[in-house]
Amino acid sequence: MSTLLHQLPRLLIGTRIVLLLPLWVLALNGMQRALAIGLLIAVSTDLLDGMAARRLGQDGDERLAHLDSLADKLLTLSVLAWLLLLHPNLISNHKPMAITALLLALGSWLVGLIKHGRITGLHLRLARIAGLVQALFVLDTFWQGRYSPLLFNLAAGLWCLAAAEEIAVQLFRRRIDGSIRSLLPLEKE
Repeated sequence: MSTLLHQLPRLLIGTRIVLLLPLWVLALNGMQRALAIGLLIAVSTDLLDGMAARRLGQDGDERLAHLDSLADKLLTLSVLAWLLLLHPNLISNHKPMAITALLLALGSWLVGLIKHGRITGLHLRLARIAGLVQALFVLDTFWQGRYSPLLFNLAAGLWCLAAAEEIAVQLFRRRIDGSIRSLLPLEKE
């Protein structure tokens, strides 16, 4: 039993990745409410895997952090695709904000690849707040079958700030590890 408990964070992350296939089926069939429910389950695994990792003393496990970041990025890219598929006017109605958010996110990944040789798995405080607001926006959009422009701008704006902070942390830090929670204060390394 203790071995299974020790694997709980990985099992939750794996569940998030495996859920992508049925979620794609729901999205492709336009079943937005069911998609919202499935997405809520996937987001819950994200919250629970972090809690389990901390509780089990695995929050410093770099391989676990990379797997979690991969699952997060796969889910994020899927959600973006589902939004484009089910609400194509979302992007066309908010081009400047959507393009800015996308470029900053891609910029963060690119800076990580160039400076650190990998897409980093930062879990900064601002990114956590932005993720929560983004999840609320997406869940509300799929549940209602329409989106709130105010909630979209709040979610996208926080995404931009979080991505900009991640870029700055990657540029100003020589080493990236799981202990970094914010750009400020920048301690000497």
